[in-house]
Amino acid sequence: FPEAGTGSCAYTDELDRFTQNQAEQEFEQRQRNTDKYHAKIQQRADDNFDRESQRWQTIEAKYDRDVARAIDLKSSAFSTRNKNSVPYNPLTLKYTPGPEADRQMRETQGIYHRAALRSNKLHTHMHSQSYNLLTNEDYPLGTMVHVPPKPVSPPPVLSGF
Repeated sequence: FPEAGTGSCAYTDELDRFTQNQAEQEFEQRQRNTDKYHAKIQQRADDNFDRESQRWQTIEAKYDRDVARAIDLKSSAFSTRNKNSVPYNPLTLKYTPGPEADRQMRETQGIYHRAALRSNKLHTHMHSQSYNLLTNEDYPLGTMVHVPPKPVSPPPVLSGF
């Protein structure tokens, strides 16, 4: 057989030709590959742990800021003031005195007025006769809804005269 050249697949170095323990070399190569794989997995786990700890530190820092802000708000004047944003107190069901409350009261009275008008209009359209057609009995008095007076807006305030 001819001698294989150095570029050939069959070429082996003289030192490699006399190596007797191929199984041990294969085992060591597999061990190196396994160690490399486990090191990569451990690196991923460490990176995930670092990222998760950073996320929890951010969450805890935000919580601490919120607690400090709540303590500051409790000690400020804002916490002692219990002012409603509308001129109507939902606990006592009363209007607070003032022009805004008067305006809201007029709007509410207007809603009641229009609701009573609608109710009476529906009643008159549904009952074209003054008696019940089936029983021939008169409708009782007071079946019409009492219409409250229409609210009157105050005259505009002229300033500068």
